[in-house]
Amino acid sequence: MRPGHGIAVLAESARLGLKHTLGERLLLLGSFLLYGAVMLTYSAVFRAVGTSSIAGFGLSQANLIWYMGVTELVLFCTPTFQFREFQHEIHSGDIDLLLVRPCPLWIVKLGDGTGRFWARLLVLSVPCLTLTGIVAGGGFPGIGRMAGALLCAGLASPLLTASLFMLGASCLWVRHADPIYWIWHKCLFLLGGLLWPLALYPAAVRHFAWATPFPAMIAAPAQWGLPGGEWWLAAALLHQLFWVAAILLVMAKAGNAMLRTIQGNLIFFLAWVFFFGSVGEVQGWRLQDVSMLYGFLAFAFGVALFLCDGIRTLPLCIQDGSLDALIVRPRHPLPALMFSRSSVSSLGDVLSAPLYWFVFGGLTVDRLPVLLGVALLAAAVLQAATVLTYSVAFWLSGGGRFSDQLFEILIIAAAVPQHGQPLGIKLVLFTAIPAGFVTLIPVSLMRNFDAWLLAGLAAAALAYAAAAVLVFNAGLKRYISQAAS
Repeated sequence: MRPGHGIAVLAESARLGLKHTLGERLLLLGSFLLYGAVMLTYSAVFRAVGTSSIAGFGLSQANLIWYMGVTELVLFCTPTFQFREFQHEIHSGDIDLLLVRPCPLWIVKLGDGTGRFWARLLVLSVPCLTLTGIVAGGGFPGIGRMAGALLCAGLASPLLTASLFMLGASCLWVRHADPIYWIWHKCLFLLGGLLWPLALYPAAVRHFAWATPFPAMIAAPAQWGLPGGEWWLAAALLHQLFWVAAILLVMAKAGNAMLRTIQGNLIFFLAWVFFFGSVGEVQGWRLQDVSMLYGFLAFAFGVALFLCDGIRTLPLCIQDGSLDALIVRPRHPLPALMFSRSSVSSLGDVLSAPLYWFVFGGLTVDRLPVLLGVALLAAAVLQAATVLTYSVAFWLSGGGRFSDQLFEILIIAAAVPQHGQPLGIKLVLFTAIPAGFVTLIPVSLMRNFDAWLLAGLAAAALAYAAAAVLVFNAGLKRYISQAAS
C-alpha cells in the first residue's frame, strides 16, 4: 500500500473516531464527574501530607495535585473499551470482513483510537484542568507548561491505542484478553506513575519503570506540571518518542501474548507502600490502616461480584428485552437477576483480603469474628449501592456505560483513605456514594471498636438495601408501563 493512501486511511479513521466520540455527551459527562471524584478524593490525601515530607523531592502539595490532574486526564481520554471491541470482533468472526479491506487493519484501529482520544482531550482538557486548578488552590505551572503537557498527552495516544490493539489481538492465542488487560492496566498504574511522581519511588523501582513504556504513556505528559529544568522535560520527550516508534513498529508487525491472570490489587497496594515509605503517615493513618482498608474493599467487592454480579447486566437486559423473562416469573425479578451471573475471578479479591488484614494490617486471629461481621456489613452496603447504580438504566436509555462509570466512582472513593477529607466530601461519601460505610467505618471499628458505630454500620446496610429495593421497583414499574404502552 502506498504511504499516501495509508495516511489518508489513518486521517479518515481518526475523523470518524472523533465524530463518534463527540456525540457521546452522556459518557463525556460521566468521565468528567468521575475525574472530579478522583481529584477531590486524592487532593485531600495530598493536602494531608506534611510539606517537609516532600520538600526533599523538590515538590509541594500543589505540585502533586497538578501532576495527578494531568495523569488522570490522559487516562480518562483513553478509550480503554477499544480492546474489548476488537476482542468481540475476533470472537464473532467480524474480523474476517475487516481483514479483506484494501488497507491494514492496524492503521484503521490506530486512527480510530487516536481520534477518540483527541475528541475526549478537546472536550475534557479545559474543564478538568480548571477543576484541578481550583482543587490545587494555586501552583499553576504556566501556559507553556500546560501546552507541553497536552502535546505529550497527544503523543501518548498512539502508544495507548497500539497497546489496546495488541491486548485485543491477544485473544487469538488465549480465549479472553481481559486477564492480560488487567495486568497491563496495573502496570500502567504502578510503573506509569499514575497517582504520584516516580521521584517518590525507591531508586531501583524508578529506574526499572523508566526502562518500560509505561511512563511514556502517563508520567511523561505529567512531568510538565512539576518543577524542573528543561533538560529533564527533553529527556522525557525523547523517551516518549522512542516508545511511540517502538510500539507502533510492534503493532504493525504483530501482537504480543501474555499467559496468566494475576491478582492486580497487590500492584495497587504496592504503590501505597512506596507512598507511605516516603511520607510516613497521613493525619495519623499509616500503611497498616490502608492495608485494612484494602482488605475490606477487596472482600466487599469480591463477595458482591462473586455472588451477585448479575445486577451489572441490568442495562443490557433492559436494552435487549431479556428482563421480560424474569418479570413473568412468580418471584420478584431482582434476586433472580442478581444471582444470574457470578464473577469467578472475584474470588481472588476475597482470598486476598486476609493477606491485607493479617500480614500487612497487623490484625490478630482473635478478632476474626468481629472482622467478618464488619466485612459482611460492608459487602452488603456495596451490593446495595451497586443495585442503585445500575438501576439508573431504567431512566437512561443506553446508560450501561454510565452506570459502569458511577460504579467506578464508588470503588475509587472506597479505595482512598477518607478520614482526612473535607466535611462536604465526607457528606457525599456517607450518602450518595456510600464509600465511607464500605471502608472508612470498618477500618475505624478495627482500630477502636465502638458498639454504637457498629450499630450505625448495620443500620446503614439496612437503609441502603431498602433504598435499593425501592429504586429498583420504581424503575421496574416504569419499564413495565413503557412496554405496555
